Amino acid sequence: MKQAADKEWINESAWIYRRTYDNRKSHVYYIRIAQQPHWKNRYQKSLKTTDRETALKKAKKEYDKVMEEQCFVQASIFNKEDLQVASSQAGIGKLGEDRFSALMMIKGYQVYKPEVDVWGRDVILYKDGKWMPTQVKTTRIDGNSWHFQNNSSRNKIKYKEVCTHMAFIHLLENRIWFIPSDKIPNVNTMAHSLFKSHLEGYEVVL
Repeated sequence: MKQAADKEWINESAWIYRRTYDNRKSHVYYIRIAQQPHWKNRYQKSLKTTDRETALKKAKKEYDKVMEEQCFVQASIFNKEDLQVASSQAGIGKLGEDRFSALMMIKGYQVYKPEVDVWGRDVILYKDGKWMPTQVKTTRIDGNSWHFQNNSSRNKIKYKEVCTHMAFIHLLENRIWFIPSDKIPNVNTMAHSLFKSHLEGYEVVL
């Protein structure tokens, strides 16, 4: 952080400060939270006040709000009770769809679910004027392979032909990826260890 003034910690991972590298006479306070698990970057936001006491109060409220969302995201993938209840792959898949949908709503997407998944579109997302039919894949197996086509119908349909995106949830790694379908290799299946290179840059984080 360059030329931060009046830095004051509000807890072990967050602090307030003022910027001093511009020419404004009044420097408002900011809150900064150290990078957390599943975050792409650390969190920073203007508190829109130059008063220290007001800044501290607003910073504590902002911290509680942000961390509450973080706890929800961490808990919204899977827990032990979920895994015990969903003993079948179909059950795991349904939970995966629900958790993915909740996470994407937090990130500002509108989420719609077809009554019946016939064409491989588990959820349909909408944001910034774009519709994104999405197939969601979930696994709790180490060394698994991902399937990129529908094998349950008589006519094999590759998901990239009917979906703009695919989502992949790996329980053992506790990670979610959301990737455009045109970035997926033109194959039917691929081992996770090989597919990970294609997933780089597409992990869903706050």
